[in-house]
Amino acid sequence: MTFDWTAFLSAFLGTTIPGLAVSILLVIANNRSSKSIESYKNELSDRLASIQYSLNNQGNKAKLWHERRVSALIEIYQGFVDYTHFLRRQHYVKGGCKESMDPMHDIYRTIEKNNIYLDDDLSKFIGGLHSELLQFWNWAMSIRDERPEGITDDPVQQKLDYEIPQVLERLRVRINEFADPHYPAKNVEA
Repeated sequence: MTFDWTAFLSAFLGTTIPGLAVSILLVIANNRSSKSIESYKNELSDRLASIQYSLNNQGNKAKLWHERRVSALIEIYQGFVDYTHFLRRQHYVKGGCKESMDPMHDIYRTIEKNNIYLDDDLSKFIGGLHSELLQFWNWAMSIRDERPEGITDDPVQQKLDYEIPQVLERLRVRINEFADPHYPAKNVEA
């Protein structure tokens, strides 16, 4: 029995070498695609880390700004409380008390100092309340000589008892609506 080397070589070259060549090409292509995928994966991982860092940084800035804004609103509210007490001391009794006018200027400075932390809507609202109290002051001063004696018919006292406290209530509600997204807004006109 003789071995047919030509048949063997032709069969070997006809099936094995093309299969080997295809296998080598597939391994090379797979290796390149794996490297490309790994490269994209690393690039996406780096981009994701960068985006997360940026979001965390922005979140921290927003949190700090919101905390400062809430502190500013508390300071403004306390300024309004002090100012309404000052108005009451100055105007409740005809002739008022003779104390320093500093609270009148302090409320303005408090608003101006903290105004940077307010959004436009809240800034206008607080400015409107301040204007309302200044108008009350001017009105009370303009009628100071015409005020009736006693406490029952005095329009200044009535405003100090019923209207001026509502300024604080409206401010309190507005601050809570602004600072607390879960604050239940009742039927209070703000």
